Amino acid sequence: MAEQIIAIALDHGVKLREDADLAGVLAALDIDSPIPLGALSTVTGILSYVHRARGAPDNCARGAPDDSAMDNSEDAP
Repeated sequence: MAEQIIAIALDHGVKLREDADLAGVLAALDIDSPIPLGALSTVTGILSYVHRARGAPDNCARGAPDDSAMDNSEDAP
């Protein structure tokens, strides 16, 4: 079945990334459990790529808040 999914994805121009170590780590997790720190960088890179590929603005792909939301200068002593 996995081979059929891969074939369909390739037929539709979906880019695939093969990473047996990452797949093993993620397959061992329960749904809704945190991503282990060792895999977090790779997973965030993949998600950022997907956001950019779908046309999301750069600040959304990075998860960065609007700069004005970070301005706490009036609250500083």
